[in-house]
Amino acid sequence: MPSEHYPSLFIVLNGDKALFYQINEASIDSLDSMNEPMDTFSDKEGFFASSAPGHAMGGGAPDDSNEQDHEHTKKHIRHSVERLKDICSSHTFQHITFTVPTQLKQTVQHELSNTFSDREIHIIDGNYGHAHQDQIRELFLKSIRPQ
Repeated sequence: MPSEHYPSLFIVLNGDKALFYQINEASIDSLDSMNEPMDTFSDKEGFFASSAPGHAMGGGAPDDSNEQDHEHTKKHIRHSVERLKDICSSHTFQHITFTVPTQLKQTVQHELSNTFSDREIHIIDGNYGHAHQDQIRELFLKSIRPQ
């Protein structure tokens, strides 16, 4: 590949992890990583039971874990984009590519448009949190090839 694409930044992002790689013609170097695991709650939290002679009753709070998950994900994406901004302030990249699971793509695009409105950033659908460097290089090469 021509050197006009190097160095490049490749970010692997999922719901609780962000991995930042600098890609050069001959190497891939890890620049940073973030891990923000989601708090886990048991299925029974917020549930209580009471009984009376001959009757069993129960009740509890509504399950708001989906809202908690969504807020956690938005916060994690925001932190990841802030970290990207920090990295870009101390490095120069010819090309920036994100990989994100499809369900996070719209939120990531929104955060990126707020922070990097003057820069083209490529987004690849997929959850590659456990990808090896060879697979990351292949994904990067795919992102810079004309479609």
